[in-house]
Amino acid sequence: MRVGSATRARVLGLAVVLFSVAALSGCKKKYTLTVPRTQVQAPEILGRGVPGIRKVIFVHPPEASCPTACSQVIATPEAYNQVIAHAEKAVVQRGYQLISGAIVGRVGGRVMPGNWEPAQMALAVGKESGADAVFEIRSLYVDLAKETYLIERGDETFKKVPDRYAAKAVRDDRKRSMLFEVPYWEVHVEMRMIALDGSVVWSASKSIRTTDVVPDSWRARMKKQGTRAQINRKRKKRDQNYDYFMYFHDVDLQEKQVLFIIDELVKQLPQPY
Repeated sequence: MRVGSATRARVLGLAVVLFSVAALSGCKKKYTLTVPRTQVQAPEILGRGVPGIRKVIFVHPPEASCPTACSQVIATPEAYNQVIAHAEKAVVQRGYQLISGAIVGRVGGRVMPGNWEPAQMALAVGKESGADAVFEIRSLYVDLAKETYLIERGDETFKKVPDRYAAKAVRDDRKRSMLFEVPYWEVHVEMRMIALDGSVVWSASKSIRTTDVVPDSWRARMKKQGTRAQINRKRKKRDQNYDYFMYFHDVDLQEKQVLFIIDELVKQLPQPY
């Protein structure tokens, strides 16, 4: 049976419509990103201190040394010093007598070498200052960093991968692979008590990051934008189960966490004998 020209035209037109719908559907395809919520870890405590420690030289790094970039919580000397002052107060409230680390640069007419760390200088002048030990904040920072999530050819969900791997995958497969960078902050504090003979008799450390404090694992529907994925900000309530970036940009929340960790670690410090 022959098919008339009108029929062929209708069939052809229908095929064009179906192809267009499929193409448009492909363009609007959403990809799923899930960033797991993590659990806050208990502080890592080593040692129990030694008898006779009551008066300590309090030392700390001259500035925060964030691995990537410091949050404004400690990005300026003024902000950093406020956090250090909070730590000093917490140690005093624990029952210790503090000798300021400012004395370690010069004691008894001796000038300490400029390339020594604060703890080294404090140990060198410990007996002359009347101290029983050195209390050191070894590390304190609020770091701003990111993790890279990637979708490769044929996948519909993102997976976390190293930055270099993601860059190579996108470069080798520009049409299909795409990435999304999830920012996060990490608060880290490490303290230790050092006897005058140089032995570490107590140490404590803890970290908290954005994914520890969010209400749930973050789930978002992403759309393709070149070799990168993005969230449609105008429809963010539909595209994500909550606004993750609200937690990332919350400076007050970051400050609360760093002060919380300081207080928690100092409470683990053995009380003076």
